[in-house]
Amino acid sequence: MNQSNRNALRTAVLDYLAGRQAFEFDCPAILRHMVNRALVDFDVSEADVQQTLVFLEGLGLVAYGRRYAQGWAATSAGVVAAERRDLRYGPDAPRSAEEKPVLGRLQDEVLSLRKRVEMLESIIKCLPDQTKNGKGAAV
Repeated sequence: MNQSNRNALRTAVLDYLAGRQAFEFDCPAILRHMVNRALVDFDVSEADVQQTLVFLEGLGLVAYGRRYAQGWAATSAGVVAAERRDLRYGPDAPRSAEEKPVLGRLQDEVLSLRKRVEMLESIIKCLPDQTKNGKGAAV
């Protein structure tokens, strides 16, 4: 599953739980809802939903067994995040450097490095090839 699919699944799961905040749901029930309502346009397994729930729990947006010890429910922070569409990990989420998670900073740094590599590669392609005339060493 690629990153955009993971983000779509996180949003769908959080929306589902936040919209039913008075109840708790187990992982198979959440998966059934995703499949029956076609909330995502890619294949989703129970393991994908479980990983998503653990990730959202790490962000403090969902919790397991808060009310009846039967399943997953959105926390108040999760409800607010779903209402504001501010999941703190989405590419469009506005945030300051202090709020930005470490993973987000690392992703930005990797993207910056990739751009630098592309720029250097384009410069290297423009340089004359000195190995063809035999006068210079390989660069």
